Amino acid sequence: MDYSAGIRHPQQAKPSVVGSKRKEIPLSSQLEAQIPESHIFTKLLAFERDIDSRLSKRRLEVQDSQRTTRSVRVLRLSVYNLHHNQDAFYHSDPAFANELRDQAGWTLRVEGRLLDEQPGSLSYGAHQSRTKPKFSQLVSKLLVELDKTIFTQGDDLIEWNESQRETAADGFEIRRPGSHELDVKLLLHLKHSPPQYKLSDALSRLLGLREDTRAKVLTTLWYYIKNHQLQDHDDRRTVINNPALREVFGCERMSFDQIPLLILQHLSPPDPTEIDYRIQLSGDPATYARTFDLPIQWEEPAPPIDDDSREIAKCDEEIAKVHEALLRHKRKHEFMLAFAADPVTFLNTLVSSQIRDYKMMHVEATRDEEAERHAEFFTQPGVGDAVQNYLANSLTTVSRSVPASPFNSSAFS
Repeated sequence: MDYSAGIRHPQQAKPSVVGSKRKEIPLSSQLEAQIPESHIFTKLLAFERDIDSRLSKRRLEVQDSQRTTRSVRVLRLSVYNLHHNQDAFYHSDPAFANELRDQAGWTLRVEGRLLDEQPGSLSYGAHQSRTKPKFSQLVSKLLVELDKTIFTQGDDLIEWNESQRETAADGFEIRRPGSHELDVKLLLHLKHSPPQYKLSDALSRLLGLREDTRAKVLTTLWYYIKNHQLQDHDDRRTVINNPALREVFGCERMSFDQIPLLILQHLSPPDPTEIDYRIQLSGDPATYARTFDLPIQWEEPAPPIDDDSREIAKCDEEIAKVHEALLRHKRKHEFMLAFAADPVTFLNTLVSSQIRDYKMMHVEATRDEEAERHAEFFTQPGVGDAVQNYLANSLTTVSRSVPASPFNSSAFS
């Protein structure tokens, strides 16, 4: 058993998410015209979308079927104490008790574990392959009240809460010196999953619930409103409170958006489980150990479902590469076809384009101020590209000429 919270609880590895939405690669109309068989790829994309939709729906159904539905588990709690050097203390002179090498004392231990479910239960087998939670993961707070007549220095109350938990533990232990038997009281706050809440007296009488989850309280209240036909006929989002609801919430009308906030005023943490135990300092500790079976709501998350997300993403990357290669080959094909159809005209056009590009790059050397006076000069092909190149070069030159700021890190070094 681990009492010092030294055993680390293994955490489940989270599945890596490649992408929440897959990116399709549609074929361009020009590429479809060049490759008659490309319509098959378009049909495959549509078929793939249908398969992905069906797989996603089926995956959600499997996750819902594997998720535990509010099963009530049994937490078996064991409380016992050990004692040491009690005989040596009794046979010694009390005046010399402090001189004893080993002082008399006792150890109180509190252990707990979730019991396996019965074969006849509805959720039997859902948890068999999972790691069971340890006792410290099932408790949010533990208070131990010692006898105030013995512990008079303000050390009669011992508290542990889940914020102090570093690692999961199987139990807790308290060690104290002493040679007198005493009564202790344990106040155990269980950590239900999903969380449980205690309803106020007024809301408890209205809904017939004492302790339950917030979702259950809201659902029960909705059925109460529906069965008593309290919705406004003109605005179905508004509830006209009857005398019972007015007594609980203190208003004539309320909207469905206000109900969760109004409910919070009537919910509080559930009462702790009280356990009285007497620490005995003689005899066999096994004879006065006490065992309690406590019901606890425990819902474990559904296990991750293995999928082929990475493999699908890898295939999508390969498809993208092939698509880009097809576009490059298409451009080369058009280039060669134009050259083969009329080589002279093609070369003249190519040379003219190169000359025009060269002039744009060396605009100062070949500047024609007379042509710049006419609007047609600024509507020539390639003017937009030339403006972008000029602005990019200007920004680069300006950034290089700006001196470094005196407030950079090196200025203070």
